[in-house]
Amino acid sequence: MTGKAFAAQAAQVLAQALTAWAVLLSFMNGSPDIFTAAFGLTALLLPLRHNGSSRDRATNCFGASLALASVIGFSLIMGLVGGGIATETLLLLTATVLFSLAGGLHWVRRDEDDNATNV
Repeated sequence: MTGKAFAAQAAQVLAQALTAWAVLLSFMNGSPDIFTAAFGLTALLLPLRHNGSSRDRATNCFGASLALASVIGFSLIMGLVGGGIATETLLLLTATVLFSLAGGLHWVRRDEDDNATNV
């Protein structure tokens, strides 16, 4: 496993852990709205479904970051009305950045995988 592969996997696993923590916190702090629960669980499970290629892993990580970005946007809009940003939102923001990083690293690995198979 190369350094990029390890960094991509580590970022993805850490992002999934932070997403799970944020979803659990939202359940423990009261009943979460269906939007946060559905998109949070989608972002948590989406990177697990892949065919093994770096391209598929990259697109799944980018999709998870997009799902979390929509949850963050929704939370910020609701937070402006209620005042303050919840801990879950900050965890999801960090997970979004990590999913994007993992997707970018998987995408770079896609180019390296293509070059290795064409030689």
